[in-house]
Amino acid sequence: RAITTFLPPATGKEKYFVDKGINIDDPNVKIDTKGNIVVPMMDINNRQWSHQTLQRNGFKQVFKDSRIQGTFALVGAKSVQDLKNNDILIAEGYSTAATIHEAIGKPVVAASTGNNLKHVALDLHKRYPDQIIYIMADDDRYLEPQGKINTGRIKATEAALAVNGYVISPNFDSEADKSKTDFNDMARDQSLDAVKNHIRANIELAHSGHKIELAAEKTQDREQRQETAAEIGR
Repeated sequence: RAITTFLPPATGKEKYFVDKGINIDDPNVKIDTKGNIVVPMMDINNRQWSHQTLQRNGFKQVFKDSRIQGTFALVGAKSVQDLKNNDILIAEGYSTAATIHEAIGKPVVAASTGNNLKHVALDLHKRYPDQIIYIMADDDRYLEPQGKINTGRIKATEAALAVNGYVISPNFDSEADKSKTDFNDMARDQSLDAVKNHIRANIELAHSGHKIELAAEKTQDREQRQETAAEIGR
C-alpha cells in the first residue's frame, strides 16, 4: 500500500483509458512517474496486498513477488461491503470490469487473471453465500484454430461451477475478428448498449432459473417437515 498511497489519482484521460473507451471515477486508481496506471489489489477484508500496472502500450503486470491469489480490484464500489445484497459480477481485466460497470451500473470485481477467478469467487461466495455470482468470461476464441483450449471460457466455467454461479460470455459474430475476446472489445465493436442488453438479458434468465431452484428447495423443505411431523405423530 505504501507504494501506491502517495501517487496522484488517475484522471480518466490517460491513453490506456482513452484507447479502451472507458470512463473511470476512482481515487484509488493512480498514475506512476512513468504515466502508467496503477490499480490496487485487495482481499476480501479490504486489505491491499498488491497492485497491477497498466502500461500505455496495454501491457499489464502485477507487482513482482506480491500476492495475487484471492486479490482483486473493485469498480463501482468503495469496499467489499458494497457488494452485499447485489449480484456479484467478476471479470478478469480492469478495463473489462470498467466497461461492464459503465454498461449496467452494477459494481464489478476485477480478478486480474483467469487463474485467479476461482479464488476470488470462492472468497466472495464464502462471505455472501446467498448471492448469485456471475463470471464475466473472456472468450479466447483465437486459441481454438491453433488447437488450443479456450482458456478464458475454461477458467470462467471452473470458477462458476465452484460457487454454483453462472458464466456470461461476450457475444461476437462468428466471423468477427477472433482477437476480440472480452466485453470491452464487444463495446468498441458494437456498442455499450449492446453490452448492457446482452448482460441484462443473461442476468434476467439466470434470476428466473434461480427463483425456480429456490422454489424447488422450499417445496422440498416443506415436504420434509411434513414427513417429520407425520413421523412424530405416529
